[in-house]
Amino acid sequence: MDRYDYFLFDWDGCLAKTLDAWLDAYKTAFKNHNLEPSDLEIAYHLGDWEIGKYFDIVDYVKFNESAVKLAIEKLKSVELYDGAAELITNLKKSKKLALVSSGSREIIENGLKHNDIEEIFDFIITGEDVTNHKPHPESLELALSAINGTKKRAIMIGDSNKDIGAATNFGIDSVLVYPDSHKLFYDLRDLQKLKPTYTISKFSDLAITLG
Repeated sequence: MDRYDYFLFDWDGCLAKTLDAWLDAYKTAFKNHNLEPSDLEIAYHLGDWEIGKYFDIVDYVKFNESAVKLAIEKLKSVELYDGAAELITNLKKSKKLALVSSGSREIIENGLKHNDIEEIFDFIITGEDVTNHKPHPESLELALSAINGTKKRAIMIGDSNKDIGAATNFGIDSVLVYPDSHKLFYDLRDLQKLKPTYTISKFSDLAITLG
C-alpha cells in the first residue's frame, strides 16, 4: 500500500453494517403495523422518508419516526464488516486515516466506541460539519487538509455512489467496497459506471489490491 499515505473511509455501509441495522429497524416497524414486506421491497425504498406510503400506511410520517428511533438504538451497537477493524488497525501503524461520513457524530462515536476503535482515526468529519454532503467533495477536502494530506497520495474507501462520486469530484482514487450483502441495496453495474479505481468484496482483499 506504499502508493497511498492518506486513507479516507466512509462509515455507513462501508466499515459498519449500518445498512443491516436500518433494514432490521424497518422490518420491526412494519411488523408493528402487521405488515411483512420482503427485504428486497424494503431495501428498494430505504432512504425514502415516505417509505410507509408505498405500503398503504396512512400516517407514514409517524411510521418513519418510529423506524428511525429503532434504527438509532441498533446503530449504538453496530458491528463492523469482517476484516475492517484489522485493516484500519494495521494501516494506523504507518498511514494517516480520516473518517468521512454524512451521518450523525453522536451515532458514529457510539459505533466507534462499541467497536473499540475510537482512537484509530486521525480526523473525523460528519454530516454536521459540512454545508455540502457527498458526492460534493467538501468533506473530503476538509478531511485531507486536516491530516495534511495530498491528493496524489490519498484514496477514498466507500460503498455508495455518493462516496465514489465524491472521490471523483475531488480528483482522488477510490475503492468501492461491495460485499455480497450489498446486492440487496445497490446495483453493482450502476456503481461501476462511476469508475472506481478499485473494487473489492471484502477488506482482506484491499492489501492485495493495493499491494
